[in-house]
Amino acid sequence: MRQWWINLAPGERRTLLIGGVSLGVILFYFLFWQPLREDTDRLAQDVENRQALLAWSGETVARIRTLGGGGQVAAVDDSGQALFALADSHAREAGLADVLQRVEPSGEGGARIVFEQIAFDELMHWVGALQTRYGVRIGMLTLQQSSLGGRVDAQLVLEPGGT
Repeated sequence: MRQWWINLAPGERRTLLIGGVSLGVILFYFLFWQPLREDTDRLAQDVENRQALLAWSGETVARIRTLGGGGQVAAVDDSGQALFALADSHAREAGLADVLQRVEPSGEGGARIVFEQIAFDELMHWVGALQTRYGVRIGMLTLQQSSLGGRVDAQLVLEPGGT
């Protein structure tokens, strides 16, 4: 290989050297620099999206607190109905059957409810009605913004409230 290089004319050596350096720069750009830049741009967009979600979540928490903080709380359901059955029937009465995915018992007399693509305002109205009518408390609430505007995927755990 070395002998072959020496036998080349100086112009051919210069051309091969410039071509090799150019190939190295091109390979570096396409194999390292461009993917790194694309990943950086994607991560920056992810950060923006997560910051927007955080801001939205903060507003949501404030709305939940304002809905849940006031008003008279009635005693727990007089009929002796289990909380998960009460939540299920109340959701169906409120017209939320199509977005209600699952209702199951949770903990000591609680209920775990899963909604998919529920309108946020409808969810807050429903929870507020349960709190006001039956004294139910929210033990846990997880919201994920849906691709449809104003709609969320929600998981919540309701607990019997005390008076």
